[in-house]
Amino acid sequence: MLAATAYASSSGFLTQAQNYINANCSKNKIPDQTALICYLFNKVQEHDTSIANINTTLSPIPSQVTDLQNRVSKLESEINTTPVPLLSELIFAYNRPASFTTDGTTVPITPNYNWESMTMHVSTSGTLSDYSLIVNLGSGDFEQVRIPCGQQTCPEVTIPLILYDSQGGNSLPRAIYKFSTGTSSGNITAIGTLNAEPNSHTLFLGSNLTLPYPTRQEI
Repeated sequence: MLAATAYASSSGFLTQAQNYINANCSKNKIPDQTALICYLFNKVQEHDTSIANINTTLSPIPSQVTDLQNRVSKLESEINTTPVPLLSELIFAYNRPASFTTDGTTVPITPNYNWESMTMHVSTSGTLSDYSLIVNLGSGDFEQVRIPCGQQTCPEVTIPLILYDSQGGNSLPRAIYKFSTGTSSGNITAIGTLNAEPNSHTLFLGSNLTLPYPTRQEI
């Protein structure tokens, strides 16, 4: 049987083991019991080194996981946030549940740009039979145009902007546009891209009129 050699199970164990190795394991001739203990101590040192290497590899992982979670949260918040419109865009709705009529949006006055028309980009995750663009020139809303859709990505349609009165002067107050869905479901995105068209003007000849009707405006 092996002689009973006791070592404290504490932080001083490896130091005691190293002292034992230095005293006994470098001899040319080692008794069987001592040889076994030397072998076990050497294996303990190998495992201790391996564990230290594993800890060095694993220690950065929690902070890396936290960093990735923060990045994912930031990306999710950016995805779910309505984008900031460009100078040439009117964002009527972004991923908004159907059905609805938006609040009024004024066509901006942008220096060096002559906004005369607007191209509509409309899509839904569900269904959308049609939509309309409603304009207000200061005397109540009226539907300028109703556009059929019938699919999840509606055809792009460009409409003239009513920015001038029947005399060709700037319409004051500025026209306010609203977007209104027809029969619809799902989440709807509606963005109007403003188009600058030099040397062109849209003349407002009337609203809520019974067709056919005469106009005195000479074009």
